[in-house]
Amino acid sequence: MNTSVELAIQQLRDNRRMEADEQLTIFEEVLDQIAEDEDITNIPALCQGFDDDTDHSEVMWGLIHLIESYDRFSSRAEQLRYFLQGAPAMLPHAAEWLTTMLARVLNQDQARQALANELAASPPAVREPVVDVLRKLAAEDSERFATKVSEVLA
Repeated sequence: MNTSVELAIQQLRDNRRMEADEQLTIFEEVLDQIAEDEDITNIPALCQGFDDDTDHSEVMWGLIHLIESYDRFSSRAEQLRYFLQGAPAMLPHAAEWLTTMLARVLNQDQARQALANELAASPPAVREPVVDVLRKLAAEDSERFATKVSEVLA
């Protein structure tokens, strides 16, 4: 990761709650800047930009879309591998956003299979917190997610 991207990621972390207009502007500008840097290895650091207590959740959707867009430059599996690396850093301050992102993956057949493969290959420090979130998601909405989570964790 180059120095300008590292600084941009720090600005995301520093402004992720977007409590003031200036923070919102900085966050949006940084997202645009990072989007130009087509480096998939940025994903774990981007995960640090989420916060459940943000005043502008609609802007967080831009961060979700940015992370998801990296599969244009690589495979979905690689995009998920880097996302999983960053997922533990989202806890506990962005557990809802992590759940949202995992639910989006679970709802796509090919992505779900890639998630299963990447999760199985992940080290315990990555796998265990993500498995916990997946199990909670399945318990909270078993009709929609229990079978899908079981498929990923099989």
